Amino acid sequence: MATNKLFIVTEEFRDEDFDRPDVPDWFRHQMTDNGKGVANGFEKDEPTSKPYKTIIVWRNVIAMTILHLAALYGIHLAIWNARRKTIAWSCLMAVVGGLGVLAGSHRLWTHRSYKARWPLRLLLMMAQTIALQNDIYEWVRDHRVHHKFSDTDADPHNSRRGFFFSHMGWLLCRKHPEVKAKGALIDMSDVWADPIVRFQRRFYIPLVILLWGIFPVWVPVHYWNENLEVSIMANALRYVMLLHQAWSVNSAAHLFGYRFYERSIEPRENYWVVYLSLGEGYHNYHHTFPWDYSASEHGWKHNFNVTTAFIDLAAWLGLAYDRRIVSRKVIEQRLERTGDRQQPLGAMMDKQRKPVSFLFDLVSGILVSTALIFLILILRIEKEKPKRNKWVEKVSIRTDQQKMAQQPHQDSSKNSNAFIVSERFDDQDLRRPDVPDWYVQRYRKSNLDGNEKEIDNKDEQHRHVKTGSSFKAPIVWRNVFAMIVLHTLGVYGFYVGLRHARWQSLIWSWFVSAIGSFGVLAGAHRLWTHRSYKAHWSLRVVLMILHTNDLYEWVRDHRTHHKYSETDADPHNSRRGFFFAHMGWLLCRKHPEVKAKGRLIDMSDVWADPIVRFQRRFYIPLTLLFWGVVPVMIPVYYWNEDFWLAVMGNFFRYVLSLHHTWTVNSWAHMYGYQFYDRSMKSRDNYWVAYLTYGEGYHNYHHVFPWDYSASEHGWRNCFNMATAFIDLCAWLGFAYDRRIVSRTLIQQRVKRCGDHLGITPTMVDKQHSSYRTMFRSALRIGWIGLSRGQQQQKNSKAAVMVIQSRWIAETRLESNASVLASYRSLKQPADAVIAEYIWIDGSGENVRSKGRTLNFVPKSVQELPRWNFDGSSTCQSVGENSDVYLKPVRIYPDPMRQGQNILVLCETINYDNTPHVTNKRHTCVQAMDKAAVEEPTFGLEQEYSLLDGNEPNKMFGWPTGGFPAPQGPYYCGVGAGKAFGRDVIEAHYRACLYSNIEISGVNAEVMASQWEFQVGPTIGVRAADDLWIARYLLHRIAEDFNIGVTFDPKPMTGDWNGAGCHANFSTIAMSSKGGMKVIEAAMQKLAKNHHKHITQYDPKGGLDNTRRLTGKHETSSMEKFSYGVANRGASVRIPRSVADKGYGYLEDRRPASNMDPYVVCELLVRTICLDE
Repeated sequence: MATNKLFIVTEEFRDEDFDRPDVPDWFRHQMTDNGKGVANGFEKDEPTSKPYKTIIVWRNVIAMTILHLAALYGIHLAIWNARRKTIAWSCLMAVVGGLGVLAGSHRLWTHRSYKARWPLRLLLMMAQTIALQNDIYEWVRDHRVHHKFSDTDADPHNSRRGFFFSHMGWLLCRKHPEVKAKGALIDMSDVWADPIVRFQRRFYIPLVILLWGIFPVWVPVHYWNENLEVSIMANALRYVMLLHQAWSVNSAAHLFGYRFYERSIEPRENYWVVYLSLGEGYHNYHHTFPWDYSASEHGWKHNFNVTTAFIDLAAWLGLAYDRRIVSRKVIEQRLERTGDRQQPLGAMMDKQRKPVSFLFDLVSGILVSTALIFLILILRIEKEKPKRNKWVEKVSIRTDQQKMAQQPHQDSSKNSNAFIVSERFDDQDLRRPDVPDWYVQRYRKSNLDGNEKEIDNKDEQHRHVKTGSSFKAPIVWRNVFAMIVLHTLGVYGFYVGLRHARWQSLIWSWFVSAIGSFGVLAGAHRLWTHRSYKAHWSLRVVLMILHTNDLYEWVRDHRTHHKYSETDADPHNSRRGFFFAHMGWLLCRKHPEVKAKGRLIDMSDVWADPIVRFQRRFYIPLTLLFWGVVPVMIPVYYWNEDFWLAVMGNFFRYVLSLHHTWTVNSWAHMYGYQFYDRSMKSRDNYWVAYLTYGEGYHNYHHVFPWDYSASEHGWRNCFNMATAFIDLCAWLGFAYDRRIVSRTLIQQRVKRCGDHLGITPTMVDKQHSSYRTMFRSALRIGWIGLSRGQQQQKNSKAAVMVIQSRWIAETRLESNASVLASYRSLKQPADAVIAEYIWIDGSGENVRSKGRTLNFVPKSVQELPRWNFDGSSTCQSVGENSDVYLKPVRIYPDPMRQGQNILVLCETINYDNTPHVTNKRHTCVQAMDKAAVEEPTFGLEQEYSLLDGNEPNKMFGWPTGGFPAPQGPYYCGVGAGKAFGRDVIEAHYRACLYSNIEISGVNAEVMASQWEFQVGPTIGVRAADDLWIARYLLHRIAEDFNIGVTFDPKPMTGDWNGAGCHANFSTIAMSSKGGMKVIEAAMQKLAKNHHKHITQYDPKGGLDNTRRLTGKHETSSMEKFSYGVANRGASVRIPRSVADKGYGYLEDRRPASNMDPYVVCELLVRTICLDE
């Protein structure tokens, strides 16, 4: 009887054994009816029977986080900076790496689905190394475990533990014990027999460094001059893309899709995964028939399967052979026996599970696998699309040389000295001494349009504050290679140090790093560079030993850095980007200006020190001894540390020390606060201070470089271990003549040039003067820096009022009107013109001016000469390089002097004609030019308050020691007790009209003694220009009335309105029919950029608006963007008339009263018109 026959099943029984003739039908039916699959064994293990707690491997988590952040940054660079060749190269490297894994590790070495000759195996090994997904041996072992124990605890990426775990979480935690136990049983003898596999496993780390790191980065840099940083980040991006494409097979292809061939197992057919992974998503088929070299039923001629096509190409070339396939009969039988009949096979496949068409599948595969690249290219095309100017097309294009060549005889007849112009003549040649003035003027007229542009800045239109000359820094590849090797050893030292090193070695590494820092900070920096104290010869010897670099070279470069900070002559110029300032300056050749200016530095005092000369002469042996031998041999000799662990630990502490020091060049020049001089790029950064033992108070240090403490507070009130070390040496008698800065000088500099944040370092010093609160003080200062003074808001409000009021009291000049009138009545020579040059100082909210006599009557702004001033007194430069230059940009009639006298609005520029860092008008004009076709139109509503001239702490007209009646009757008030200071307002109104300022109205505001005037509407930068001159006139007129003016956004605390400068904005599209839709679209753009705008809508980075934008007194909340029709409590208001008509303008109510109109207007244009 058939039912009594016995059938013996061994543990090695597989699905393919069902097709053997000796397998009885009753056994087949029993197995399929019970729903038990035996795809890779007789019966699968159930998920874990014992609870297992996942242990996170934090070093993997950190590494993966950094890697993904780098990839995101790579996307940004790919859109904005990378060359198209670099993007194409990254795609090619991703495909090569994918084929190395799929055709190599997977189908060749894991499943032996085909055979390959040694050249192909070598190429696949190299490609698999480029993919960086473990070495071949480890990859094959894990994948064989995955197949044999799929979706059990022994599966390395068990999909039953969730999507995230199977996708990438399995790499972020320790392996389940079952994975290790079952993995040890896998037969790997066939893989290990391959000499290419053994070679890769033995030299895997250097192969990865070469093939994964150096090679993909070097090719773009070398062959098409790609930026090194862009090339590195592009490599990170392609690597992360490849990882996620490979991981999708473990996750999505085990959780989503169809099980056409075996319904009892988790792997599924997922066509999205097919397209992402170059043909690896036919996963139900692959787990059913893992020996099929195609890993799919139809190969590449019907489906998207790039890997199979590659293997077939290799076979056609004779490099691959013995390709194993599954017969059609076996497939059909398996479908009938174990296929999932309940799932619709016809959704995307026909009866044979083929796609609709090969062309459709091919196009879909290309689009899906390169979706991110296509998105990047689309964004690049949109970014590079030029803005068409409707009136530029009507103008015939002529070169500047053609314009000049039309009148050569006229020029030569009018000027005795002929001047020959070559075809190569450009803007830079205008500064040559042999260029006559008449040619400069004619060249300007041929290049200028009105008074908005100037040829000296023509080349800088896209550079703003960057270097003045175009210099392409050649990369020094030996430095790049050395730095890569050094960092690789440092990272490896960190790894083995945490896992294997003794605790004494860890402490020793930190100690050596700390004392080495003292050699740099207390020695090379404060002693030899700045001469801020003097040292006995024995201390100088110790500091020389502790220092790493050559003292002479270090001091020369650092003195050059101070003297020419943030220019081309600065060795680590932070204007060239964070990476360059941090470490990039060591990886490329120095700018020619660095060498030229460095040779001018006086180094005689340094060379006079015999210790410096001794170190420079014997630098290499001294380095080998004190940097290499001593730090390594002490752990080996005294506590028997492993020699190689000590060597790797030394590399780690050195790399750590380097990065700590480099943060001063990068972080402390780009992030932080400018308490002492806001015109400098250097900043006080408390995190840098903690990392560098007190060297992060960098704004102070650049203002007072001779202070031995390099900070205002020494070491007793803030974290400054280098200063404590110097004081200790002084107490021992080894240091003397320590130079410091007086408290009075510091306070004066803070008042004059500081970035007056609500709470200043001086106030912190008073609150924390005890030794016992040193670390608490440092942390408290750091928290204040991070929160921008929000913790002690009440104290900061009072401090700001006191500082501003005293400043007004100290600087106000009372004038005698009658005496002044007698002098103004004196006759002025007909050919004499008094020109008052006006500019914005380093505070970003105050105007400065000085007058000069012209012996001609200027007819245009181009005829006005440039002028210089002492920028160190206006917080716009340092004393050793104090000249800043004024470039006239607009002329106004002078209402005070009248007649032919003029007011001249100026931009500030550097000695090399580049815009000064405080020159915000330059980039504003650039934005207006880009958006000129849309005619951006502005109307600015300037609110301000009047202060009593005799009591500067009191609002004008307010009772002494008290308050006026609650606000309400003062808005547009008329009569005594309702309007205060109307004479000043009337005089200012008439003066603005006289000066041709587009002033459109005035009114009293809600708070007593608070007023408003409106400028505009005008197109482009004109409204911002007019507003600055109107502010200047307001201050000048208030002088005559002995009244103070404050633009503080919240001059009085309590239930009183603040002051803003609302910006009304419109374009042609907004003011035309249907413009309401354009206005609503603008609201969405403003909402996305709300935080960006808020931080620039007052000159203190948003701190002033924290006092004003509270959601009260007709203001919106600073934290949330809102808009509405006729809503004065919204961030942006749409007037009722605009909503009724369906077109018009919007009113941005967020800018503070002391805002820079250039910054606000530029932001609105870039956000709304230019989509930046």
